[in-house]
Amino acid sequence: MESYFYFRHQYRICYLSAHCDRCNRGLFFPLVSRSVLLLPSSLCRGSRNLGAMISNGSNKAYRIATHNGVFHADEALACFMLKQLPEYHNATIVRTRDPEIYNKCDVVVDVGGVFDASMFRFDHHQRGFQDTLNSLQPDKPWTIKLSSAGLIYCHFGRRVIAQILGVDVLEERRIIDLIYDKVYDSFIQEMDAIDNGIAQNDKPTLYQINTGLSNRVKRLNPAWNDKDKSTDARFEEAIKLTGSELVSKIDFYKNAWLPARTLVEQAIHNRHQVRTRNAF
Repeated sequence: MESYFYFRHQYRICYLSAHCDRCNRGLFFPLVSRSVLLLPSSLCRGSRNLGAMISNGSNKAYRIATHNGVFHADEALACFMLKQLPEYHNATIVRTRDPEIYNKCDVVVDVGGVFDASMFRFDHHQRGFQDTLNSLQPDKPWTIKLSSAGLIYCHFGRRVIAQILGVDVLEERRIIDLIYDKVYDSFIQEMDAIDNGIAQNDKPTLYQINTGLSNRVKRLNPAWNDKDKSTDARFEEAIKLTGSELVSKIDFYKNAWLPARTLVEQAIHNRHQVRTRNAF
């Protein structure tokens, strides 16, 4: 016998749970919604921490698929973010362009020509794809077309931040939401724009920036005259590189930017208070 319940909050992130009284285990199913938070694994309803609640009851070996060959920052970062989640922490990354292979994987990023969150397909190369963070989360202002990194961040970003910080995604929702917006604005959006070939402005620039993360990832690919053309080990380096940048950003906003913001808020709140001197 199964019972169902919904959980919703202000950002239209929702999930549907089915709980089986017989085996006392819960299963999460993604709602077919463009703003769904995807939790495709078993749930222990006794815990309030989403990270602790995720379990792999079937001991399934999850697989994350992306394309092989030349790699870029967006799919490397997408893979890193997915592997921060408990259900995908030990997942195998499969690099292929063969539909017969990637269609059997649990999550497919940056390959396959399909964006369908309910099917865990996150590609942005297909004709007609124009989704932005604003189109998927209308309360957000950003209108840069998403890359695979942006798609994964859109659907899993809050949980990724919570996992990296080691906090409860629900109890620390306000902090996570603040960091979520800052990380997208200052980091993920850059990945989206560069991968989609969107210029920073519509005027000629006086110089080029060649030391950014996307360029550093690009240089990890084999050179034209390298004898060893294999890319799988190099892609693992790209995952670590992009991941370290993400962790650094999140750490800065949590431990430096947020405390400074709090001080400014307190100063504004107390601006009408008058300090008087003691009379002698």
